[in-house]
Amino acid sequence: MNYLGIDGCSGGWFMIGEGNDGKVGYNLYDNIEALWLDNKGLKLALIDIPIGLKESGPEERRCDKLARQILDKRKYSVFPAPCRQALDAEFWEEANEINKKVRGKGLSKQSWNISSKILEVDNLIQSVPEVDNLFREAHPELVFQALADQKEMEFNKKTEEGFQERLELLESYLPDIQDLVDSILNDYYRKDLARDDILDALGLYLSAKQIAIDNWELVSIPAEPEFDPEGIRMEIVYPIKNII
Repeated sequence: MNYLGIDGCSGGWFMIGEGNDGKVGYNLYDNIEALWLDNKGLKLALIDIPIGLKESGPEERRCDKLARQILDKRKYSVFPAPCRQALDAEFWEEANEINKKVRGKGLSKQSWNISSKILEVDNLIQSVPEVDNLFREAHPELVFQALADQKEMEFNKKTEEGFQERLELLESYLPDIQDLVDSILNDYYRKDLARDDILDALGLYLSAKQIAIDNWELVSIPAEPEFDPEGIRMEIVYPIKNII
């Protein structure tokens, strides 16, 4: 696959993508390394996971702060990223203490719940540096807002209204999306892949496609990304339609 949308889920990592033949495919991987190795023709992947981590100081990543400002009422969907040192903890209580010691603030349960996935991606990028240029951190709510011409989503994505709101938006970019979603729902158990995980991956995939194929602009926040102590970018990207 050349253009991917990737979302972490209970069953691992769910991917939706498009290859040179223009066909859309999907898969659920146990780990991010397997996903990477299975998509060697990759040109761009938008992934919903923090990339680039602080190792000191109280200031959080600028991209997280700016994303909340843009999202307004959906701002609580942007969790503060843990410090890198906290990723090695075995339990939340330990990670919380490490984050307090290193950053002067605790670690939320929401952030801890995705820490193992953050560690997977962090390890992959450090061992295969080229991944940092191909896996770009994105946030589904920023992506949905961008695809909706900067109109923020009205409902929480986990509600029926929120699911339908996002599905109808994505249908304007992929008319046969209902058949695709039905096929994915039939192939995987909800305990491994939730409905909103599917929509998140679809939004990320369609954004990657707009950027790579339909010549939308890739916008980064902040405009000049910060770099963490390992030289990894700390940014969140989303698509913007070029007005000609």
